Parts: sequence; structure tokens; C-alpha cells
Amino acid sequence: MVIDSLESWQSVRTEPHEFIEVGEHVVVPQTTHFVGRDGIGVQARNTWTFTIRDGMIVRSCLYQDKQEALKAVGLEE
Repeated sequence: MVIDSLESWQSVRTEPHEFIEVGEHVVVPQTTHFVGRDGIGVQARNTWTFTIRDGMIVRSCLYQDKQEALKAVGLEE
């Protein structure tokens, strides 16, 4: 599970770059900053998509890049 893997880090901070609404989907390109127990920092860029129905997230999916996520929700930039 994703949450369990976060325990290995001293700190984790997510920086969303934008929120793109496409119908019932929201595409969120982001950078996540991790700091390990020895103080070494790394970062990862990725894009999440969230499907929202009746005000609740019913599906989320992680993509390696924004274009792939946009294509998955039917929008190409």
C-alpha cells in the first residue's frame, strides 16, 4: 500500500502544479519531495487523476507524465 511506504521517509511534501478539470475527472500534475532518515532529499514528478462522483473520490490513478494522464481522461494537450 502507498501509505505504508511513506513511513520510510523522514518527511514527504507534495506540491501540486495545477488542477485540470475534465468532466468528472481532475488531473493533478505534481512534484513530491521526500527527505530520507539521513537527511538526503529526492523528488519525483508524476500526475494523478481523480474521478469524482457525488462529491466523493471514487477512483484515483497515478501516471508518470501529464500527457499520459490527460489522454486517459479523454483530453490531449
